[in-house]
Amino acid sequence: MDRMEQQKEVERRHLEREHAFVSLVGKLPGIVYRCRLEQNRTMEYVSERCQELTGYRPEDLEHNRKIAYGELIHPEDRSLLWDKINAAAQASNPFTVEYRIITAEGKVKWVWEQGIAVMDHQGLVTSLEGYITDISERISMEEALRRSEEHYRDILASIEDGYYEVDLKGNYTFFNDSLLKIFGYSRDEMQNLNYRELSLEPEKVFEVFNRVYRTCIPEVGFIWKCIKRGGAEGTVEVSASVIKDMKQQPVGFRGMLRDVTDRVRLEEALRRSEARYREILASIEEGYYEVDLKGRFTYCNDAIYRWSGYTAEELLGVGFEVLVKDSRKVYDAYKSVFSAGDPERNFLLAVANKYGKEAYAEISISLIKGQQGNVTGFRGIVRDITARRRAALEIERQKNHFEALFTHSTDAIIFFDKEERIVNCNRQFTALFGYAAEEVKGKIMSALIFRGRKMQVIADFSRKILRGESIECELVANHRHGQPIEVIMKGVPVAVNGREVGGYVIFSDITDRKRHMRQLEYLSMHDSLTGVYNRAYFEEEIRRLSDGREFPVSIIVADIDNLKYINDTYGHSFGDALLKAGAMVLQASVRRRDVVARIGGDEFVLLLPKTAAKKAAEIARRITVNVENYNKENTPHQLSFSLGTATTVHADKSLMTVFKTADNEMYCNKREKKQLSREGALAQ
Repeated sequence: MDRMEQQKEVERRHLEREHAFVSLVGKLPGIVYRCRLEQNRTMEYVSERCQELTGYRPEDLEHNRKIAYGELIHPEDRSLLWDKINAAAQASNPFTVEYRIITAEGKVKWVWEQGIAVMDHQGLVTSLEGYITDISERISMEEALRRSEEHYRDILASIEDGYYEVDLKGNYTFFNDSLLKIFGYSRDEMQNLNYRELSLEPEKVFEVFNRVYRTCIPEVGFIWKCIKRGGAEGTVEVSASVIKDMKQQPVGFRGMLRDVTDRVRLEEALRRSEARYREILASIEEGYYEVDLKGRFTYCNDAIYRWSGYTAEELLGVGFEVLVKDSRKVYDAYKSVFSAGDPERNFLLAVANKYGKEAYAEISISLIKGQQGNVTGFRGIVRDITARRRAALEIERQKNHFEALFTHSTDAIIFFDKEERIVNCNRQFTALFGYAAEEVKGKIMSALIFRGRKMQVIADFSRKILRGESIECELVANHRHGQPIEVIMKGVPVAVNGREVGGYVIFSDITDRKRHMRQLEYLSMHDSLTGVYNRAYFEEEIRRLSDGREFPVSIIVADIDNLKYINDTYGHSFGDALLKAGAMVLQASVRRRDVVARIGGDEFVLLLPKTAAKKAAEIARRITVNVENYNKENTPHQLSFSLGTATTVHADKSLMTVFKTADNEMYCNKREKKQLSREGALAQ
């Protein structure tokens, strides 16, 4: 009897534990399962919350009564998932996997599964047991975070201002391309730099970072004198705020950085201009004033103070009524100028100084405008006409006190859609390329302003932008009438909901700059009178050939005879003409690869690479023949050269030594000619 009771007690406790286990499993936010080790994953047991996850009841999945669990797995995940689970089971290892399922409602969910193989006493796998739970929300958040970070990176890459992040020691940990452009460093170089290496005032920057660290209050617009790659100094405007970790502890700083080198220089020029402006106003005899919209004096020059008897402390901030007898007349004049926007000149007014002395003044009134174009007050000239007649000279219109010192050249911009057709353009684009806006819209950019093979280049350019790339290149575009326009093109993609829908292309006209650079380059290498190369280019070619493989090298020195006599006797215009003729003869006597340079007043040099002595002698004879042919057709002043030739076949002999040898030979030739000339004169 006791055994039966004990047996019942054991069974009771077993049922209680089983009931507690089933209750616990039923409360878990997922599926507890046992299934066979096969691709269909035939379920032998599925916990109660199966329907919440899959849309199917437990009995629908158990023994595949309605559908096998393996059929719920997303088709793209089935093969790889089975390989992982089977490999883990055969190795008796637990497994953890993430994959997608398709619910009874056709909804795709991400799930996380952890399981292990169950073995029999012989070590064979009999089934799998594990747990499956919904991680769709986590996956969705991770994807949203990824898209957010990509969007954040895209924004930083497209802005013109620099963005930086540094750690607490000031080492750069992240930055955008604009920051690299500002300082001139490559990404690898910047990664190893500290802000102290870029600052001319590291203590000042440290104070800002230290203050931001202590207060956690961002600072905006502090000025930092910096040093760029190569040693160039500049000025940047910087903001700084604290970067905190997950525990809200400061781990570094981030901020924006704008290159204001040009702006600071212009502001300094503006300050100096304003100082000169004040000095001029202080020195003129006429009175100059400025008042705010309520008629209170905000500035007067010394002439106003001298005439009125008031000091600056007494007059500034006081209304014009203190000097004017008929204040209503002045008020009406100000109102008229404000309404019409046109200056008032030769406005006659009765005034009185501090001591009651009355006078008549001729006054001008014009508007003072702020940087946004809003009216902030009035300014004008006061001329005392009591003791003299009204001057015949008309008062020159006063320039705006705060006239902008710098003009902004806005770039030409177009927006095109995913079909590569132009949707819109700004006025600068139509002005640059000569099209009306109506003619541009709907056209393909590559066919509109480019010719020939460049059309394919620009088509590739547009397609790269539509693939999400930001591109910058330098090309030659064409005006509507065919004129070439050299531009820098910058393409920026435009995306909506992660899909590129079009892009912007920005054109910066660099035609004048390029032309100027080419002119400077030409002038730096050529003689301005004759058009042949100059001495600087000749010396550079000597250095280049000395290290090259173009030996043998020959040098011919050619000196125009009697040039000083011609200049002194007939004038420099005749001498210049002879120099031009000599340069022309020399150029006609050499090959395309040879160098003709004017290295002195009457001295030319011919640099002949890959030319042996015999060939150099032929060229010298050709010069003599060409001179004779020239002299047959040109009178009265005959062209004559004294020539010297030298050659080296190896680089072990300095080309400058060869040049000196040729130069000495030329002088010997010149002396022989003079000797022959004297002997000929004596013979006569």
